Amino acid sequence: MVRWGQTVDDGMRLWIDDALVIDAWKATGGRPVHASLNLAARSRHRIKLEYFQEREGSLARLAWELPPDRTTLAWTSEA
Repeated sequence: MVRWGQTVDDGMRLWIDDALVIDAWKATGGRPVHASLNLAARSRHRIKLEYFQEREGSLARLAWELPPDRTTLAWTSEA
């Protein structure tokens, strides 16, 4: 189980493998949102993040936490 977390000011959406995992599409100050998702070991996944800024100040942070029995996560990026 991987725990995904976002801190956002104003709105953000997170998709993993084309499934909407976090929908925080609201204009509010920096707030954390979280979701947990089972991902198969040694598998590839598509991650898509959308973000919007409505007012002053901006923040978009994505983080994840691995379960205690896993110590690494391979990461590649395509823009």
